[in-house]
Amino acid sequence: MGPGAIITDILGMTGQAILGALAAGIQDPEVLAGRARGSLKKKQEQLRIAWRGSMGAHQRRLLGTQRDPVRYLDRQIQALRQQIDECLTAEQRSARERLDTIPGLSARTAEVILSEAGAMQAFPNARPFASWAGLSPGDNESGGKRRPARTRRGNRTLRRAMAWCGQAAGHRTKTYLGAALRRIAARRGSKRAALAIGRRILTIAYHVVKDGSRYQELGPNDLDERQRERATRRAVARWEALGDTVQIAPQPTA
Repeated sequence: MGPGAIITDILGMTGQAILGALAAGIQDPEVLAGRARGSLKKKQEQLRIAWRGSMGAHQRRLLGTQRDPVRYLDRQIQALRQQIDECLTAEQRSARERLDTIPGLSARTAEVILSEAGAMQAFPNARPFASWAGLSPGDNESGGKRRPARTRRGNRTLRRAMAWCGQAAGHRTKTYLGAALRRIAARRGSKRAALAIGRRILTIAYHVVKDGSRYQELGPNDLDERQRERATRRAVARWEALGDTVQIAPQPTA
């Protein structure tokens, strides 16, 4: 197994740290594996095996040359991020920090929301905000029957950003939004699910920015619990409609 099968993001922290070491002439598998960061620390043994080999001086020069444009772009990105941070007010920085706690939404996407929508004062509630972003489903009703319809056109920048956020939320397995995305994807497909979750994230972001609140994680089982409660209420209502009195008690454990 080669290194590429283990390090999927060569531009990430681990990939860049190892490439820098190789360009500097370091070829010891133990040292290279020790450069692993984050979740790749668990794969250090695989990295030690994968990096056994040799690299000549010519290959090191080529590697260093190829890394130069990447490092240049990293510096440009960092400079732009600093400029963005300088343009934000203290209130916007606080909102960005709160938005960053929403699963699937990063500080960069938070800046997109703040730059496109501001303090949300133009929107009386979250529904017109979602419609303005192009994330509200269109109407397709005829003869009293409603059919699926395309979402309306809106702010393309915000719509695209929220679709990315919806996809990113699906990777957070132990969250309410991740569980909701998997439920929707099973019925309607991954693309529609990403947009649907993007709309939920945008709704949460609206309240976080306008109300000054913070995101509260409900957990992946919240949907199951609410379904259980609704089913229980319906069953009790049917029994009581028949004239019976119903008392709910937990099932005794063995």
